[in-house]
Amino acid sequence: MAFEIENNILRRYIPENDETEVIIPDGVTEIGDYAFEYCKNLKSICIPKGVTKIGNGAFSGCENLKLVVIPEGVIEFGNYAFEYCKNLNSIFIPKSVAKIEEDVFYCCENLEYINVDEENSEYISLDGILFNKNKTKIIKYPAGRKVESYIVPDEVAEIGNSAFAGCENLKSAVISGSVTKIGYDAFCGCENLKSVVISEGVNIIGYGAFSWCENLKSIVIPGSVTEIGEFAFDCDFGCDLNTKIKITFCHNDVNVSIILTFVWNEKSDIYKFFHSPNINNFKAIKKAKYKYPFALLRFFGYGEQEYKYYIETNIVEIAKYIIAEENYKLINLVIENDFITKRNTDKIIELATDNGKTEMVEILNNLKAEKNW
Repeated sequence: MAFEIENNILRRYIPENDETEVIIPDGVTEIGDYAFEYCKNLKSICIPKGVTKIGNGAFSGCENLKLVVIPEGVIEFGNYAFEYCKNLNSIFIPKSVAKIEEDVFYCCENLEYINVDEENSEYISLDGILFNKNKTKIIKYPAGRKVESYIVPDEVAEIGNSAFAGCENLKSAVISGSVTKIGYDAFCGCENLKSVVISEGVNIIGYGAFSWCENLKSIVIPGSVTEIGEFAFDCDFGCDLNTKIKITFCHNDVNVSIILTFVWNEKSDIYKFFHSPNINNFKAIKKAKYKYPFALLRFFGYGEQEYKYYIETNIVEIAKYIIAEENYKLINLVIENDFITKRNTDKIIELATDNGKTEMVEILNNLKAEKNW
C-alpha cells in the first residue's frame, strides 16, 4: 500500500494488491478530502491517534467498508465523509467530535446504529439515532434501521437535512407538534413510506423533503405551514400524483406561497393534481388569482379558460415574472393566445430591455413586425 502525505495530511491512499485492511501511519493529523474514495476492496480501517479531521468524502464509495475505528481526538467529520459505505453497520463517535457536517452517512443503506460517547458535549445517540446534545434536532436516522414506524420525540424542533433519507424499512412516521422545520431531502428516497402525519406547529417543509417516496399514500399539511420547498413531494418515473397521494390542507386560507410552489413545478400532471378529488380546498387556489395572477398562466396552459380574462388584464405583471425567469415556454404561450397586444407590447419590451433580456426583446420585436404594430 502507498500513501500520499503532505504536511501531515493524508492526501491519497493508493491501494496495492487489493488490500482489505488499512492502518493509517502515525503522524497523520488529517485525512484529506476524498483520500480513500472508491476503494471498493477496503473492509476495515484503523485511524491513529493524532488525527483531528476526516475530510469531505474521505471514504466516499468504500462500499465494502464494514469497520472503522475512530480514535479520541477526532474533532470534525466533513461533508459526505462516509457516503455510499453500503456495508457499514455501525459507527462510534468519540467524545472529542464537535462538528459533523451535512450528509456524512448519506446512502449508508445498512447502517443501523450511530453510537456516541456519553461524554460528548455536542451530540447524543438515542436507540442508535444521532441527535444534537439537547435533542432538539434529529441529525441522522440510520438508513438500515429495521423499524417500520417512528414517532418523532416531543422535544425535537427540527428534522435535519437528509435525516431520514433512504430509510427503506420505514413505512409510517408521525412528526410531533414540537417540530417547526423539516429540512431539505429529509425523507427523500424512503421508498416504502406510506403514511406521514405532520402535526400542527410545523412551519417549513424543505426542498425535496418527501421526494422519491414512491409509495406515499397520504399526507396532511397543517395550517401552521407557511413554506413548502420546491419538489417537496416530487416523484419521477411515472409516479401519478393524481392517484397515489392524498394531500389535505387543513383549512381554506392556505398560504399563497404554498400554492405557487405546486403551480410552478414543471410536472405535466400539476393541473390534474389540483383538480383531483384527492386534494382539498381548490378554491384557495382560485382565491390566489387576485394577488398572483401570473400563477394562473400555467392553469390556462392546461385548458382552464375561465382564467383568460385575469391573464389578459394582468399581462404586464405576468410578463415581469416571465422576463425575470427567462421562461421562453411561457412567453410563447402568451403570444400564441394573443395576450400580448399592440397596446401593451412596448411596455413589455421596455421591461425586457431594462432587464437585459435581449432574446426576449428580439422575440417581442419580431411579434411587432409580424403584426405590423
